[in-house]
Formats: sequence, C-alpha cells, structure tokens
Amino acid sequence: MFDLKVPAGHMASYYVESTSLSPHDVNEIAALHCRSLDESFVNRLGPSFVSLLFGHIHGSRFGHLLALRERASDHLLGHISAATNVRKLYLEFLFANSLAALRSFPSDWLSLSNATKLIDTVSYPFRRGVVRLPPAEILTVSIAPEWRGRGLLELLFRALEARFRDAQIATAKIVTAGDDVRLHGFLEHRGWVRVHTLHIHPDDRASCIHVVDWR
Repeated sequence: MFDLKVPAGHMASYYVESTSLSPHDVNEIAALHCRSLDESFVNRLGPSFVSLLFGHIHGSRFGHLLALRERASDHLLGHISAATNVRKLYLEFLFANSLAALRSFPSDWLSLSNATKLIDTVSYPFRRGVVRLPPAEILTVSIAPEWRGRGLLELLFRALEARFRDAQIATAKIVTAGDDVRLHGFLEHRGWVRVHTLHIHPDDRASCIHVVDWR
C-alpha cells in the first residue's frame, strides 16, 4: 500500500498543514478517512462521530491533526492524527463531547457488543500481558486510494515526528492491522519495532503494536 520514499524532485509538489485547519477541513479529512479505511472500527461509529473526534483532536493540547495536500490544486491527499497522551485525549474528549458523541452514532450502532468494542479500544494498553506502552500514539492515517504508491506517507510521518520531537516526545506507539505487511515494512524501515500482537476486539482480526524510540 505504501512506498518508502517520495522522489526528491516531487517534494515541493505537496505540503502539510495543521494549525490553519478549518471545520470544513476537518470534515473533509473525516470523509477521506471513512472513504479510505472502510474496515476501521472508528469508521463503524459513523462519519458524524469521526468528524467530532477529529475536531477534538485538532483543538486539543494533547492532539495533532495534519493534512497532506497537493500544492497546485490544494487537493486533500491524506492525513495523520496522533495524541501526545492518548489516555488524556480520550478522557478529555468524553468529558467535553459525551452527549454529542451519543447523538452522532448511527441508530443501528448502539448495542452492548459495540459498546464493549469501544471500551476495548481505549483499555487495551492496560491488559495483563501487554508490554508497557508509551502514552503517545499515532491514532489514524490515510492516503486517498487514487494517490497511493507515490510515497506520500513519508511526508506525513516526517511532519508528525517533527511535532513530537518539538514537544519533547521521545517514544510513541501505533496500532495497525496484523496483516498489513507493507505498512509494517514502512514502519520498521523508519525504526519502529513490533512489540506485541493481540486481538483488541476478540472477534476481529489481530492487530500489531509498533513502538519507536527517538532518543
């Protein structure tokens, strides 16, 4: 799915933005995420919830939301979101947006099974047998399907890693699909190390946890 490098001559063709994102930009990023990653658990919560979550990530002191655009057309090509402390980000989100989140869920989503999956998503780092994980986490990442294979993920990771370093974040984690071999190769090429494989949701496919240490 992903190349490792952007050709040097094409670097100036793209740019990453974060601080200037408008509500329209956030909704556009959420729509891209839902279109690009239709199997992700977050997407099952519905586009309204994804927009609400991304808006909170963008506005939170614990969050980063970055958009990758083509310079010539300003077309949105991809995004990456992250938390410097994912537990604090989620607690802050729930405190500020509980009612709005409930209203945003699809009418057929509310069930004990889905509520359990939501709890699993937040609580997996604290399970017995899971190695101690850093609080910082890359939460979501996507590249528009028609723009894949051009090495654009490299730009998003560089930009996010620079922001983490500016915030003196030395370690971070990312959870990926267990069978996403190409993404695993991309991460490991950049120095990320696989530390755990687990089923975050017992009835779903396995996930892999990678950790990076920039010290």
